[in-house]
Amino acid sequence: MKRKKGFTLIELLVVISIIALLMAILMPSLQRARNMAKNVVCRSNLRSCGLLFIMFAEDHGGKLMESGNSIKEMSWQTQLYPYYGQSADVMVCPNTSENRPAPHNSKPFWRYQEVKGAGDSDVTGYDLVRVGDEYYSYGMNNWILSPKNEKDGLMGNDFDSYWRGFSTLDNADQIPVFGDHHGANGGWPKYNDMPPRYDGEPATSNTKDLMRRWTINRHDGNINMVFVDGSARTVGLKENWTLLWHRGFDTKGPWTLAGAGDAAAARWNRYAPWMKSFKVY
Repeated sequence: MKRKKGFTLIELLVVISIIALLMAILMPSLQRARNMAKNVVCRSNLRSCGLLFIMFAEDHGGKLMESGNSIKEMSWQTQLYPYYGQSADVMVCPNTSENRPAPHNSKPFWRYQEVKGAGDSDVTGYDLVRVGDEYYSYGMNNWILSPKNEKDGLMGNDFDSYWRGFSTLDNADQIPVFGDHHGANGGWPKYNDMPPRYDGEPATSNTKDLMRRWTINRHDGNINMVFVDGSARTVGLKENWTLLWHRGFDTKGPWTLAGAGDAAAARWNRYAPWMKSFKVY
């Protein structure tokens, strides 16, 4: 009587080991490919968001949010809602995964619900207006707002530093409009803002160190940003300090090689060691 041919236990274990080894080799490559795909979708979302801002500006004399000190007035969610309506998915980076209501907890991969019922107040005491139950993971460069007059220099900021819209601005490809952000509103970055000492460290206040809100490790040491000219690209975290956030922004400040030279790299390594491997611009 002939014995039936089959695999021995040793042969099965060898095959399983080979499969496990191949999976271990392939998984990092697959993860990188997945992250790259999410990065592309994120940039695509931001291009769409950039078009919404341009459409708003075209409908309002080239200006964005002609606002005073009212959060209701300057909230991009409230102002742009008629333009994106039920298409709020473009306001979310695909690399974010966990929904969190306000107040935001400064986590790079969380998305936030920053708008609440009329009459409610956020942690700073300002009234917000509900525009829906959507979540957001991008924030606006508030320097592109259009204060009505000098008395409305928002949050005590210099009235003359505001871009006040999109009309005929030089270096439009260097002026940020909207990008990866660990809140869902925005802020007024300054050249001497301190970087986060750890990934996700919040701004010191509503007027100080606001650059931290965009300095989050959401895309392998980068974020994505859309600019006044409508272009969207990946921006290195340390590159944030070299962009033209407002009129007169010093792109040769203490956190850039152009301004501080090798001292900038030493300063980064000392103050924000978690970013040590990231390029200094």
